[in-house]
Amino acid sequence: MNRAEQVKTMKDEGLSIKEITEILGLSESRIRYLNDPLRKEKRKTYRNRYNRKHWISTPNGRMRAEKRARPDTCELCSKAVARLDYHHWDNEQPHLGLWLCISCHIFAGRVDNDMVNKYLDLKGSIR
Repeated sequence: MNRAEQVKTMKDEGLSIKEITEILGLSESRIRYLNDPLRKEKRKTYRNRYNRKHWISTPNGRMRAEKRARPDTCELCSKAVARLDYHHWDNEQPHLGLWLCISCHIFAGRVDNDMVNKYLDLKGSIR
């Protein structure tokens, strides 16, 4: 049985936090943390924010990068959205990139992959 399960069992038995701290030899703040039902969600949210701020994906895997400061709006369409993704185009210089909304990030990826020129060529050949 791990510590969180021990704390939950003791809490279910009606013991106070002070009594649990004396039995387990942990601080009150640690007992409250272990007794928090949302602690895993909070950790996951923090990890996601940290990763979005400090890591980028490349064709060779993920790498740590210092990104430019995150603005309040998409740098391409100026839309204010809750989530902005960082789009970089040079793996050697990951600090050169833009903070984009999902729609603009998909568009930028297609521009980088030359999909726009392929589309324009196909459109011209159909006419």
